[in-house]
Amino acid sequence: MADPLAAEARRLRVDEQLSVAEIRARLGIGRDRVYALLRGIPPPEWTRRPRARDDARAEALRLRAAAGR
Repeated sequence: MADPLAAEARRLRVDEQLSVAEIRARLGIGRDRVYALLRGIPPPEWTRRPRARDDARAEALRLRAAAGR
């Protein structure tokens, strides 16, 4: 027998592209439970953090090198 809560959590993630926090709020369940229900379902692209630090680090190294001349 399939868990209807799991089916709804997966639908919210895949169809509506909701974050874990948004799914928690909609379903009224805890974070760990949401992660367990979504195991194997990749997060929407918009929820991933950008890798801005890589660019910032490279810029900082460039500025330090230029200041040391």
